Amino acid sequence: MAFVKKTRYLLAAPYCRSVETFISPILSSPFEVSDGLKLAGGWLYFKNLKVLQKKKII
Repeated sequence: MAFVKKTRYLLAAPYCRSVETFISPILSSPFEVSDGLKLAGGWLYFKNLKVLQKKKII
């Protein structure tokens, strides 16, 4: 199970019509991360996620 550490407030919920949200893992090798999660069952691991939000201009 993974826990998400919230460092800043988001503009909106991750799925919102007025704000685009992009979530991507910050990848590492298995030697750099001891308690990370595997990415798609492959060789790379991640422990943190990068969240970018952009307001849509209507």
